[in-house]
Amino acid sequence: MLDAGPRGLAGLTSVDLAPARAALGDVEIVVATDVETQLLGIVGATKVFGPQKG
Repeated sequence: MLDAGPRGLAGLTSVDLAPARAALGDVEIVVATDVETQLLGIVGATKVFGPQKG
């Protein structure tokens, strides 16, 4: 759980996906993106796209 919002990601060292995988069973997830922007930082998606989206 990330109580600090995006700042909570700074201390994140691992993610246990086992519960999510078990819950999804045989569901296939396909992800597509048109950007290669990092999430955080001065040029991150949060800083750049957040104000655009309101």
